[in-house]
Amino acid sequence: MNSLSILGMGLVSSVGYDALTCTSSVRAGLTRFRPLDDVVTYDPDELEAPVIGAPAHLLTSGFVQNAAWLRMVEQAMKDLIQSAKLPAQDPTFWQNTPVIWILPEITHWRFGWPELEVVSILQQHCVATLSKTLGVSIQTPDHGLITQGATGLYSALGNLLKTDHAESSTGVILISVDSLLDPLCLKQLSDYGRLLDDENSASLIPGEAASCLYLDFQANGQGGHAPVNIISTDTRKVELRSSSTDDAEDRDSPAVQHLEDNASELGQALALSIKDTLSVLTDTSFIGDIYIDLNGERWKSLVWGFAQTHLQGLSNIKLDHCNVQVPATSWGDIGAASSAASLCLANASFLRGYARGTMALVCSINESGTVGSALVIKGEE
Repeated sequence: MNSLSILGMGLVSSVGYDALTCTSSVRAGLTRFRPLDDVVTYDPDELEAPVIGAPAHLLTSGFVQNAAWLRMVEQAMKDLIQSAKLPAQDPTFWQNTPVIWILPEITHWRFGWPELEVVSILQQHCVATLSKTLGVSIQTPDHGLITQGATGLYSALGNLLKTDHAESSTGVILISVDSLLDPLCLKQLSDYGRLLDDENSASLIPGEAASCLYLDFQANGQGGHAPVNIISTDTRKVELRSSSTDDAEDRDSPAVQHLEDNASELGQALALSIKDTLSVLTDTSFIGDIYIDLNGERWKSLVWGFAQTHLQGLSNIKLDHCNVQVPATSWGDIGAASSAASLCLANASFLRGYARGTMALVCSINESGTVGSALVIKGEE
């Protein structure tokens, strides 16, 4: 059975600018939510009220969209290089190590970018810019810019697990990044009533984060630690139903009611994804931590509730003995970065000995109708 070992991680979020600080802060339940500068929402008593967010403000203040991403990714890459002891100045290493990007869905409502120029924009202003900043030649392969949101991670992992890398001398670097804090995104979230305020408690706190993972194709460990192995993953797509009141623009937008109307189908799809991911467990049942990107919105909670209903009674998972982790309670909704950031949390829990058991499950629900999951197992000492 193929597997991928996590041999290094870098992480940036509102609760820390390196993986150790971020994972420790989430473990301790710390938050750094704060009013966003120059962003307000309507309040019936005060007329205006501040919008609460979870920015990595020392890094991203004054930067938006891909510029903010690069600020966080640069810091996360430096953290990864240092923690994994990667040969940062060795051109051969970077020449032979593909770098895959997990990015948000580049929809017109959120970014306003010309559709036909998205790939060239990302190549020029993400890949080329990061190469210049770090002073290395980053190699992003064809189809290495995955704009599927958080579930893009599972697509990337699935492709890697299906490929024979026995002869590879190096691994692969996965970069995941997103920010829900640029003005255009905040306006859209506000227009659809999705931002947390006194009038709408079932809503999200926008955040931002970047993670970098170094994965090896052989379970050979480094630095005296047992490797943490990703052994199975699954992703699937639900065609969201449109109500009769939806107009053409709404069908491509994150309207809350539209998402709630599809919660049952999404929950069933998530349960099937988890069932498929856990199918590799032929002689044991899953008991461990479940990391899921619930963000305070009712529709995501409904999806998870429906998924649990379908999972009850399955022989290869004992939900009553699992511990559900919701990292958004610490760093807000971090969009496309959430799945890889959860992998970092699972990795840290194994390495530091506070994980529940020797397995962890990471799950994601995208507002576009995609869901996914990945199974992570602690290797042998």
